[in-house]
Amino acid sequence: MTTTLKKFFLSLLGAGAIASTCHAELTLLFREDWAEIPFALPITQEHVANPDLQLHLYGGAVDYLKKSNHDNIPNDPYYVWSGEIRDTANWAATLGFKDGTVMDLTGEASIRWRTRQSGEHCLRVVLRLVGGYWLISGPLDCESADWQVTGHRFSRLTWVRLEAGELDFANI
Repeated sequence: MTTTLKKFFLSLLGAGAIASTCHAELTLLFREDWAEIPFALPITQEHVANPDLQLHLYGGAVDYLKKSNHDNIPNDPYYVWSGEIRDTANWAATLGFKDGTVMDLTGEASIRWRTRQSGEHCLRVVLRLVGGYWLISGPLDCESADWQVTGHRFSRLTWVRLEAGELDFANI
């Protein structure tokens, strides 16, 4: 089963991926809070604060993904913003380990992120499996009036296989 989407991304507004070696012990695999530098369009590797992570951008709208922040708003996080992207543009932003480390996302593995979505936009998780296949989760966090922190266990998500051509991904 495959799916076609207008917009989506995995991102990581103060996000971390958590996996476990056993049910009682959770290990943080990574955390990304985005670099505290001025906003920029488009977002680049320079905006990734964690030196172990590599930013990957896919789709025809990536030049309009912006790393943003509002200095005049107390506690406003540094985040990825897609407000300049038109409804017909597809895109995805992912983070992976620079050294090629593969994450075990079985068992209690989960993602926790801070999000604020507006309009009809919903955040989804996009995964590239070792064999090169892509999976995308069902919609997770949708419109919210303010920032929210939510967590999702990978084993409880609904997944569909994503065909690369559906998003005009380059460099897959």
